[in-house]
Amino acid sequence: MINCCARVPKRRPTAKDVRSYFESDAMVVSSPLTVFGRLTAYGHDFLERHASYLNSRQVLDAGAGLGVLSQEMAHRYNAFVVAIDYAQWVAGIDRAAHPVQADLMRLPLPDRAFDTVICMEVLEHTLSPDQVLAELWRVLRPGGVLILSTPSYMNMAGVLKIVLEACGVYERDTFAPFDSWKPKVLERCLTVLGVRHMLCQQGFRIIRVEGAELFDAMFPFANRIRGLFTSERFLRLRAGFDRLSSLPLAKWFSLHGVFVAARPF
Repeated sequence: MINCCARVPKRRPTAKDVRSYFESDAMVVSSPLTVFGRLTAYGHDFLERHASYLNSRQVLDAGAGLGVLSQEMAHRYNAFVVAIDYAQWVAGIDRAAHPVQADLMRLPLPDRAFDTVICMEVLEHTLSPDQVLAELWRVLRPGGVLILSTPSYMNMAGVLKIVLEACGVYERDTFAPFDSWKPKVLERCLTVLGVRHMLCQQGFRIIRVEGAELFDAMFPFANRIRGLFTSERFLRLRAGFDRLSSLPLAKWFSLHGVFVAARPF
């Protein structure tokens, strides 16, 4: 049961908090493209659809996590990949992906070094999203492409997050995991429209916006129903629902926004 009277201690998260959260358990590192250390069906499809940005390109995986994407891009798409992450898991990434442990707000990389930058489910966990975008812009070549995904709370999950923050169950800008009901570290309440504005402010030209995981956006409590997510029939239904995520209207209300944006010449 949710106790709306329980107050979360108010303290601004630090870089140490962010790092310790992601080092607490490798399984917290996930995105629409990866989960539990492997590519999802959506992830395989997404990489195939964006292969032209990866094949034999210089690619930065910014916030590489366990390196699932980095390793796939290095081996399957023959990309020269640099995998950067703040957490210790970067040490376990395949050497072919050139892993580096570093802070995305201060990338130890030269200007205009990459054809493509991948940044999946990372921006919302940073202390300064604008500074991170500025760094990604700096290391991307003119004409290069940024592929970025973030959660979007312009949906039922977002409404619940705002209500729970107002009740004091969660501090503002913390993660509200609808399956375990406990406060976790920094996750900004981003929306697809808000991130689109941030990218445009930085100078990026938006090529395409997609949505992902529409079902979880509309029914955030579903994973609390015992046995539901082990039902093959339900999983097929959920997958069919999620295929609607990138429809012209639905993409703005999905749980994740996925952007393809270019740095103009």
